[in-house]
Amino acid sequence: MGQHEVTARLSELTNTFIERHHSSSRQRPCIPLNEDTRYMLDSPCVEHVDEEAGVFYWTPRPHMDFTLFDGLEQGLEVAIHPSITAFYGSYWSDGLWCSSPFGEISLIQLWNEDDMETLRENLLGHAFQKSKRRQGLTFFIGLTADDRIVTVDNHSGEVYLEEAGRPPQRTLAASLGELLRELEPTLTPYTG
Repeated sequence: MGQHEVTARLSELTNTFIERHHSSSRQRPCIPLNEDTRYMLDSPCVEHVDEEAGVFYWTPRPHMDFTLFDGLEQGLEVAIHPSITAFYGSYWSDGLWCSSPFGEISLIQLWNEDDMETLRENLLGHAFQKSKRRQGLTFFIGLTADDRIVTVDNHSGEVYLEEAGRPPQRTLAASLGELLRELEPTLTPYTG
């Protein structure tokens, strides 16, 4: 149920984001096209590039790859919680800022294959740091506006708030699905 619930709630969040964006601007989300963003054109999310206006338009796209962490699981010799796999495997998308009862958070999403590889490397580094500090294994899914880390406990699936290098400080939700139900997407541009 956790994997399905996460995928369903991400679908609701992305649809709400697109609807709000269209209501606000009468167009799809867009990102300025410049030297810093040109690499982003290689993504299933990109719908249209308007060189003249200097932007490219995008929309979240279903991904549904729940094997994306198979190699990471083998390397860590641990199964990754299904809600984490569903979170990262459901959509190709830019990150999403959301409001919540505990403040603004940005949800990390995968834009393209390069992002996926970078994420795997970062999750591996995070896991090694947790092991080195003899802390329970968590995997990050987002950040707060004040740079605290939103993580999912790999054993229980609970969602926590952490600071880098420290154990979880606060439980935000009993599950990732529960957390996602509490979020409302905003139109704040993601700057990952």
